[in-house]
Amino acid sequence: MAETKITDLHGRKRDTRGKKAAKALRAGGRVPAVLYHKSGDRDVESITLDFDENDINSLVSHRPTLIKVSWGDGKGDSLECILRDVQRHPVGRQPIHLDLLGITRGVKMDVTVPIQLTGTPVGVKDQGGILQQVMFEIPISCLPKDLPGQIEVDVAELEMGDSLHVEDITLENIELEEDPERTVATVVVPRLVFEAEEEEEEEVEEAGEGEEAGEGEAGEAEEPSGEGESDED
Repeated sequence: MAETKITDLHGRKRDTRGKKAAKALRAGGRVPAVLYHKSGDRDVESITLDFDENDINSLVSHRPTLIKVSWGDGKGDSLECILRDVQRHPVGRQPIHLDLLGITRGVKMDVTVPIQLTGTPVGVKDQGGILQQVMFEIPISCLPKDLPGQIEVDVAELEMGDSLHVEDITLENIELEEDPERTVATVVVPRLVFEAEEEEEEEVEEAGEGEEAGEGEAGEAEEPSGEGESDED
């Protein structure tokens, strides 16, 4: 497996906090961020930073796996990290705050990555089914150098009614921290077809009940006739 590429991101360390300070930064074309990291056996610490909004827009659009964040003059003040969370403006959807998580080379990390389905299932292509993705992300454990941007899952061999589970995914140097029996994707019968089959079954059942009722009525109509003949005898 090729080592994960690292993207450089340079910012400024800031001492101000709070909504007013963050609003002022955004007005000046900067995006505030917090970088959480653990140094040795100490508790997690945080560094408050801000970045050029153009750099952040580019970063978020490409969503790199690993980021080398530097600040100040860039000499010694840097940490390798991952993008843990992006807060966006509710209307414009532009990034307004970042949470970054520092990593340590050679130490496994627990993160959640997106799942990307690949291929067209046989059950969709040849049997008219619909592919339903049940899981869209999955927690994993791996070394920083093996961290993937996403987990690609091939669903091309799924037939109608088949499901793919976590236990069916095999990855090199990556542990999946999820229930092995949990469903990732499945190929199902289209709802319209299913409903049409149900309606057809109901019609057949109703027709059958109608025939039985008709036979019963005919039988009942014959019985009085027989009783009448017996009386006349």
